[in-house]
Amino acid sequence: MGVTGGAYLGQDRKIQQQGVSAQLALDADQEELQYLKDRHREFMADSAQQREAERIAAEKAAAAAKAEAERARKAQEAASRKKREAAEAKDDTPAKPYTGPIPASCNEFSGNRKTGCALMIAAGFKIDQFPCLDKLWTKESGWNHKARNSSSGAYGIAQALPRAR
Repeated sequence: MGVTGGAYLGQDRKIQQQGVSAQLALDADQEELQYLKDRHREFMADSAQQREAERIAAEKAAAAAKAEAERARKAQEAASRKKREAAEAKDDTPAKPYTGPIPASCNEFSGNRKTGCALMIAAGFKIDQFPCLDKLWTKESGWNHKARNSSSGAYGIAQALPRAR
């Protein structure tokens, strides 16, 4: 009984040691798993905070860009309005009246037509050419010295193009 009992006790001790080793390994695995879960949770929380911060920064940048675009639009409108008002003020200045001699053959006309007739004769053309000029300039500008053609930039009675064109 002694030898047999001793062998049995020795076997039990090996099993107990294996059980303790297995338990320690299991505990280590569980601690490692818990550590990984905690790190993952921290990472996810940090990522969520970073995404929220990026979203807020993007919203602020978009709002700033929108405000800047609005300021630029208002500045452009103000500049355009000033330019338009300056052009209107310039258009309101009366044209210098023609002070040159007006031939008797041009007395049947008045206003800009009378001046146009006088200038045509002064340029060396005969009065019989005036109906052609009258028809052309009536169509072009209606003899309005302030006429403007916005599509071509032409202006005046003869609808002359600006020097840049």
